[in-house]
Amino acid sequence: MALKQILLFFLICSIQFVFCQNTKKEDSLIYKKSTAKLLFKKSIEYYKSNQYDSAFFYATKAKTHYVLLQDTINIAKTLINLALIQQKEKNFVESELNAIKSLHYFKLLNRVQNVATIYHQLGVLSKMQHQYNDAIKYYQKSLEIQKTLKNKQHLEIASLNNIGIIYKSMGNYANAITYFNKALQYDSIAEKHPKKHARLIDNKAYVYILSGKTNTALLEDLLQSLSIRKKINDVSGMVVCNIHIANYYKKTEQLNSALPYASEAVKLARTTNNDDFLEALLCAAAVDTANSAKYFKKYIQLNDSLLLKERSFRNKTARIKYETKEKEKENLQLKAANAEQELQLEKENKRKQYFAFALLTSLFTLGVFGFYYRRNKKQKAVIENLQKDLHHRVKNNLAIIDSLVEDIKDEFNDKDFTSKLTDLQNRIDSINEVHSQLYLNTDITNLKLKKYVEKLTKNVQQSFAKENVSINNTIDDSLTLTVAQSFPVGLITNEFLTNSFKYAFADEEKGIINIDIQEKSQNYIFSLSDNGKGLPKNFYISKLDSFGIDVMKLLSKQLNGTFSLDGKNGVHLTIKFPK
Repeated sequence: MALKQILLFFLICSIQFVFCQNTKKEDSLIYKKSTAKLLFKKSIEYYKSNQYDSAFFYATKAKTHYVLLQDTINIAKTLINLALIQQKEKNFVESELNAIKSLHYFKLLNRVQNVATIYHQLGVLSKMQHQYNDAIKYYQKSLEIQKTLKNKQHLEIASLNNIGIIYKSMGNYANAITYFNKALQYDSIAEKHPKKHARLIDNKAYVYILSGKTNTALLEDLLQSLSIRKKINDVSGMVVCNIHIANYYKKTEQLNSALPYASEAVKLARTTNNDDFLEALLCAAAVDTANSAKYFKKYIQLNDSLLLKERSFRNKTARIKYETKEKEKENLQLKAANAEQELQLEKENKRKQYFAFALLTSLFTLGVFGFYYRRNKKQKAVIENLQKDLHHRVKNNLAIIDSLVEDIKDEFNDKDFTSKLTDLQNRIDSINEVHSQLYLNTDITNLKLKKYVEKLTKNVQQSFAKENVSINNTIDDSLTLTVAQSFPVGLITNEFLTNSFKYAFADEEKGIINIDIQEKSQNYIFSLSDNGKGLPKNFYISKLDSFGIDVMKLLSKQLNGTFSLDGKNGVHLTIKFPK
């Protein structure tokens, strides 16, 4: 009897152990799924309340969880959510990348409806970047898929309308009207989709106006669209309608009639999105001649504020992405360590067999991050400090790289190799100097060019130590360039000086290198020259195999400039680029 009781006891313990192990795994999986779902839900909530920094943070966390769970469908949904957030902040490149990744997943899952929606979204992104041909192709792909689906009328109408808008932007008014008419032919569009109906009536009438027609029937269509939008409280649509009506009256030289509609557009646009507000301000400036300056000033202030906000968002999202990758590495290491530990425990449990009691140690900790970035950084001083800190960090990192290159030079006796490394250091210094000056300047968006070039020339002169060569810098002391223009100008200067010091002059020959930039109307004329031996006769720049010249040509394209090189009586380089 006692033996039976002992065997029964061991049997109960074994069953309890297996049950607890399975329950533990199931509970852990449920917990992870619920955590991912909660993070995704919070991201959606922040997105709907226009708090895009927080929305991006939680969407990124949710995607990480879904990747660990190998939940393909929710990975795809999170990616398209990230794409929509980045679109709102005009980070189009990252937005398009996430949309394409999402499209790949939905294709693998054969989710045809989602594929059609994402092609439409890619069309929207291309249209916003003025890549009109790409946008039309995406919309056409979406429409082809939509033909095979049911109950997708609203998306078809939106795609047709957007293609019409693209043709309007391209000045192809006939094609624009064709697509607006196609969308208006859908049954019951007025009852089922009044918002889209009003938009199409408005767009079609306005395209006729842009094409030169100004009859009262078109005005009546605009007023009809405005009436529909008032009934359904489509505030953004009301802004657009009022702008179009104001422009109609302006075109017919009835400024007094245009003024109330322009004023109403500005008033309504304050409560909608910033793009509407910018367009309304431009319309009011064109119509209300007495207050044009006031409206233009508001337009410039808002536009500058939006640019700073976009830049801040990109910096924050880059930081979030970096921190997330680091966290993923930690999770993988922790997962590997946990797997090893579980294996050891399993071996121990097999040795002890029936004596092992199920130990319930379900201690799960959810790390809740309290990273709430300040939502609207209106104070310019705060933004400048953030930008300065960024320039300071980049400057320090470049200095570290320069030191590493210097250490590498000390390890080699090869003159050609060390010369190449010195050239690399000079290129690094030209980039570093931009960040260094911006960090010290009160103006973090523009750079005083003469001071910047003087520092570059000093670095190159020290590298070659040729006292027979002098540099004549005639750039005006007050001339400033934007950060985006300063980088390529600095690198071009560095490449030209390096080539001149290396090849233009004999060892004892007196040489002069001239550097100048002149403002001409809407352009800058950037001139670099030396009085050295010039380039070989009968050379063709297109066939010239020179890394330095290739770099300068590439940087000229980055400036949207023209590149002209003359090798007679020394070398003369002229680059003309727009302000």
